[in-house]
Amino acid sequence: VVGFFSFCRGKCDYYVLPAYPAAAILVGGYLYRLIQANSNAAKMMSLLMAGLFCTAGLASFVLLPKVTGGENIFEWAVMPCALLVAGSLMLLALLKGRVNLSYVLVFCGLCLSDVALATKILPSFVRQQPIVSYVNVIRQSPVSTRVAVDHSLAHWMDELTFESMREPIRIDSTEQLVSLLKEKRPVLAILPEQALRDMYKHESGLINTIRITDKRETISHAL
Repeated sequence: VVGFFSFCRGKCDYYVLPAYPAAAILVGGYLYRLIQANSNAAKMMSLLMAGLFCTAGLASFVLLPKVTGGENIFEWAVMPCALLVAGSLMLLALLKGRVNLSYVLVFCGLCLSDVALATKILPSFVRQQPIVSYVNVIRQSPVSTRVAVDHSLAHWMDELTFESMREPIRIDSTEQLVSLLKEKRPVLAILPEQALRDMYKHESGLINTIRITDKRETISHAL
């Protein structure tokens, strides 16, 4: 599944979700054999996971307030707390020789932190992404409107295509952009501010309406 979608033109991260259950079954079977054999490898991997959980929890306490805005502690603190508590309990279980329990705690810690990530942290990231507002503008535009994306933002093209059901054109040069905007039908162009300045130098008076949504991206409509 991963290999197939790696070679496809359109890629979204959730396309590889069907591969996760199979990977979990393979890893689970391997860990089960190690635990049943009471091998040192099982203990070392559990100790490593406990260290990773504690480290990730501490790092999350430092980084998440910065990337989420940190206004509401309940929006970002659940995941770090889940990681730290799970990591600490895993270390305690290992000290008591409960290797099985330490892996149960790995599972519980991953589930809790993933739920917190999906319900609290990712929505805050999405709200900061300008692509969401661009998709709404594209959807509200007439069907005849052409959508164009600057080459520096080409990593957005698959997501724009998927969310808006419109396939954008890639803009590789100022000349191509000018030629596109001179067409009779309306055009929505998503480009960095520098590309807009370059177009002004190339040909002024071409743009009728411009809405700058932040310091980087611009949506423009041709005359």
